[in-house]
Amino acid sequence: MMKLGLPMFGEANVYGLWPTMQRTLILALGGTKALGLFALAVMVENSMNTVTNSMNSVIYPTMATKWGKGGTVSEVIKLILKPFGLGIMLFALALPLGWYLLPIFVESFIPNYIEGVGVAQLMLFVGLLGLGNVFSNIYNVIKNQADRLKVFLSGILVWFFVVSLDYYLSGFSLLIFPKAMIAAYLVMSAYNFFHIRKIWAFNAETI
Repeated sequence: MMKLGLPMFGEANVYGLWPTMQRTLILALGGTKALGLFALAVMVENSMNTVTNSMNSVIYPTMATKWGKGGTVSEVIKLILKPFGLGIMLFALALPLGWYLLPIFVESFIPNYIEGVGVAQLMLFVGLLGLGNVFSNIYNVIKNQADRLKVFLSGILVWFFVVSLDYYLSGFSLLIFPKAMIAAYLVMSAYNFFHIRKIWAFNAETI
């Protein structure tokens, strides 16, 4: 249990530190008002993550069961494709609706947060790209936690680089953070795509 559980626990904690790092940086650079305005974006992201987390709670044990029964890597990966496609379709409907309704909702019910609407709207795209994290379950299933950690670290490093560069060039803006997260999730998705494709090809050759 320690051998398998500790790496998984470590990865989860590294990924879990990311939001804390982001909030700390916003507070340090923009103050309490900026952090308060960013709460609206966090609410949007958390709402969309509910869908992704719900998918993970079903997909991961299904993948693990299939793998435990002798399933191949390709069979395990294929279990992700259908729910991932459904998630994309759901978010494709929710994103334009959320983009349109957010300013109306905030202006009507929480007008003090109107300055944070643009940031929250961009966070809709972060939620959409975050759906790609369902593919990272494959690393735990096949006991390849090192590459799962690389996925998370690549995203965090890209996020930090984009935030630092944007801040250096243009100064502080809350819009920096969702933009940096979009860049980070694109890199993570690319890493997942190419690495999982490599795993798939390697196992197909060895069968």
